Amino acid sequence: LMKEHLASIGRYSRPLHRSRNVLFTSKDASATYRLTTLTEIVGTNFRLGVPPKVGYGKAYREAYATPAFRERIQPISSRKGGWQMIAAKRIDGQIADEVSGLTEIRLAGIEDAVMATPVVVSVEADMALFSKKTTSPEFVNRFNAAFQTMLDDCTMTNILRKYLPCEASAKSLGCR
Repeated sequence: LMKEHLASIGRYSRPLHRSRNVLFTSKDASATYRLTTLTEIVGTNFRLGVPPKVGYGKAYREAYATPAFRERIQPISSRKGGWQMIAAKRIDGQIADEVSGLTEIRLAGIEDAVMATPVVVSVEADMALFSKKTTSPEFVNRFNAAFQTMLDDCTMTNILRKYLPCEASAKSLGCR
């Protein structure tokens, strides 16, 4: 719904980066719960930290519509605080973009306590949004063409390899 609203006032570029939203947990919670889907937290004691006004795609919205799923949610003020809460065992997990999450965990020095799980909540591409008032369709087309050139000549792959905390793939525009 938000994307449709933004499209009415802006122009989207082609997909620039694709990173999965995954469930991150403490290593203890991962061993205890062995989740394969997000909805499997229903009927458990799993505490899912969720910052305010964050959406994680269709599967999350559908799960959130059920009271039993909402009972498992623990509001948190920020994702950064969520990492510390997981490490301190105050919550069991939170959802984050895989690349950002891995980077934030590494920067916080808690790689021994927090891990990505195989639970994929959503996979959506990031795109640039340009104002329709100030940006012509021709500019967006030139932007897209320049980005494609960066993919074709491996410039983007080299950038991804330098900054992603995982094996980079220009084909998937993110982690392999």
